[in-house]
Amino acid sequence: MVVPLLMAAATVDLTHRYLPDGLTVAIALLGAGTSLMGLSVTPLDGALAAVLAGSLTLALRAMVGWRLRREAMGLGDVKLFTAAGLWVGLGGVPWLLLVAALSGLAGNLVWRRLGQGTEMPFGPAIALGLFGVAWAQL
Repeated sequence: MVVPLLMAAATVDLTHRYLPDGLTVAIALLGAGTSLMGLSVTPLDGALAAVLAGSLTLALRAMVGWRLRREAMGLGDVKLFTAAGLWVGLGGVPWLLLVAALSGLAGNLVWRRLGQGTEMPFGPAIALGLFGVAWAQL
């Protein structure tokens, strides 16, 4: 159910360089719904993970942005990480961050090779991280 939303978010981010709030909210609501139905992590675990993932990525955004003196990660990325926390729980947050970071690095290498510039949208890497971690937890 969440895969089409992740694909849409990744596609929009790649083509327009933003993550629509509507897609992120839908991903979050589905994550909360699956936890409430007992199909994934517990609701408390998901909520705590959402707060942790959102807080960590918001802090990272601020620190890297301050260091580079420009925006390093958009707020849409922070929101998508927050929504992803609802799906993966506290135990999945480190894996989510790792898979997204590694996917982003690999994707950026391809992005540059294709001559698309030096800054690749991060949404597709977050989407891949969420998909991979949630699937591994099944």
